[in-house]
Amino acid sequence: MKRVRALICAVLFCGVAVAGKTAAAQTAAAASDPQAIWNALAKPAFDPGKVATVNNLEIVRDRIHITLESGSLRRAKRKTSAARPD
Repeated sequence: MKRVRALICAVLFCGVAVAGKTAAAQTAAAASDPQAIWNALAKPAFDPGKVATVNNLEIVRDRIHITLESGSLRRAKRKTSAARPD
């Protein structure tokens, strides 16, 4: 049960981290739209070429220990735009 909870936390943590980077890459005009931010967080676009299969992966940060017995990690696509905000 603890491993299931840890796996769920890891998936949520990775999803939020990835979605946060996706939302941060939006232009200033789109960033002010709450619906656009929600959509970026709820449905991140993954890069099919950036997938890693993992077994017994342990992620340790301070007092947090997350162990993934088996599965895959995916990297989000970078959002490209003509003009990037500074």
